[in-house]
Amino acid sequence: LLLVFANGLGLAARWPAFSALIPELVPANEVALGSALSGVANNGARIAGPLIAGAIITSAGSAYVFAFNAGLSVVAGALLLRWSYARKTSALPRERIAGAIRVGIPHVRQSPRLRYVMVRVVGFHFHSVALVGLLPLVAQNVGHGSARNFNLQSSGMGAGRGVGGGGEAPA
Repeated sequence: LLLVFANGLGLAARWPAFSALIPELVPANEVALGSALSGVANNGARIAGPLIAGAIITSAGSAYVFAFNAGLSVVAGALLLRWSYARKTSALPRERIAGAIRVGIPHVRQSPRLRYVMVRVVGFHFHSVALVGLLPLVAQNVGHGSARNFNLQSSGMGAGRGVGGGGEAPA
């Protein structure tokens, strides 16, 4: 559980950084498409990840899945550290995160479009995370609780998100 928690922390730290790189990778008029493509890639990982994890668990054991994931996290971190991004000077003064949150919350409250996006994202991720959290119980009761069955169900969820749009496209 500690390793799963640590993985979640690493993902929470990496995801915004990778998302922020999209405008540097594609022309300004294609940022929305680049963001959507990033969502497609994310859903592809949700299909391939459980299949790869299942193969590793079957051949070597579950500890090796965490080792593999930790290795990928180190590679992702190294890529972010080596990224030479173009610094853009801002006319605005620097702001601490707490101050930005304090200003951002009223901004979201006063913007109908941002409120719509936030409600949509929170609603989608709330039920999505609940479903992922309950999936091991479903896998235990269907197919005699095998890791293979759980991995197939996880891959099926990723495939369904990919086919259905997955909520990753920009609003």
